[in-house]
Amino acid sequence: MKIEFEYNLSDILLIPGRALKAKKIIVASFFILSALVLYDIFTYLAVLLDGGSLSAFFARYGLVPLGALWFAGTAAKIIHLMGILLGIWILMTGMVGVSVFDFEMMRGNPFFTSLAAIRFALSRFGQIFVSHLAIVIFLGFILLLGVLFGLLTR
Repeated sequence: MKIEFEYNLSDILLIPGRALKAKKIIVASFFILSALVLYDIFTYLAVLLDGGSLSAFFARYGLVPLGALWFAGTAAKIIHLMGILLGIWILMTGMVGVSVFDFEMMRGNPFFTSLAAIRFALSRFGQIFVSHLAIVIFLGFILLLGVLFGLLTR
């Protein structure tokens, strides 16, 4: 069923109801919890590598260790940073999973399931990584050009 807009006040009132569907909330919750679990695993692994006490760390931060976390060892810092980046990567994948519902609705498929959206998002896991890597490489190239231009025009 395609959405027919009337372009009046009723559309403004109905759109939030269409946006907050249970299927989207299930997919978003799955990926948010997955990102949190992965972040927790890497953070607690960094605490272990740093020689800290897991029970003291858990007593202070609980299941959501956010805030200023300072690690002394380089390996612990790298593991913690990897946890942050992988958590963000999973959240981006979740956004793909949520947005696929709207694409399927536009294509005329209102019966797209949450499990199908999760499978679709997980199948695009590598593409999300490559797209972010391409952005970082492009920004690095622009920065390198700026440095070279600055050195040449000195």
